[in-house]
Amino acid sequence: MVRRVRTEPARCFAELPLATGTVPAPRVVPGNGDVDEALQEVSLRLRRVPPLVLELLVRSEELAGGNQLEATVESHCVIINEGPARRRYDWPRGKGRVLDEKPPRLDSAKVEAFVSKSHGDLEAVQGFLADEPELVNAAWDWGGGDWETGLGAAAHMGRRDIAEFLVGRGARIDIFAAAMLGQTAVVRSLLDAFPEFVDARGPHGIPLRVHAEKGGDQAKEVLALLEERSGVATTR
Repeated sequence: MVRRVRTEPARCFAELPLATGTVPAPRVVPGNGDVDEALQEVSLRLRRVPPLVLELLVRSEELAGGNQLEATVESHCVIINEGPARRRYDWPRGKGRVLDEKPPRLDSAKVEAFVSKSHGDLEAVQGFLADEPELVNAAWDWGGGDWETGLGAAAHMGRRDIAEFLVGRGARIDIFAAAMLGQTAVVRSLLDAFPEFVDARGPHGIPLRVHAEKGGDQAKEVLALLEERSGVATTR
């Protein structure tokens, strides 16, 4: 019995055989021959095969030289959370295996103080993050699962200055912060996907609508959107 066997691509770039010599740069030629065209950044993270865009841009390929192996292997290592508490992961071969030890837990007293100050003290918030940047997404449980982050605190208090500072430092924005900040497109897209979010409640049980009201004039469009969608959600 005879059957056709198709050629399987290399599962990741590190598995390609090595060239015997150094790779000459001129041998990598754009598919359309235009060597002056702007380069396009392509994410290779978590991919098992080269993305299609590489096949379209590159006409010919030279395999890596022996002196390039180290860079190829290192490219599979991803640094998560730059800073004192960063963690180093091996992708994709290690499937998320942590190479370094886990950092210690954040001090609970600092987390509580940071979230508390995020309700209205920008200078204090800046000081906390200067000393410990990892606090930016830390959450505090005020009791009964009432979790709140610094951004969540700033959002329901209408403190745009604190919220924008935290987002700039890497805080993960949610629909409540987006509503207060007047990010109508963000709120609309979430409501399109999850209509029931119109009745969502944030930290301390504060409704989404209140967050929009706290945003003032810059969140008027969001408030109008919530009023419009409130009736739609009720009839579903």
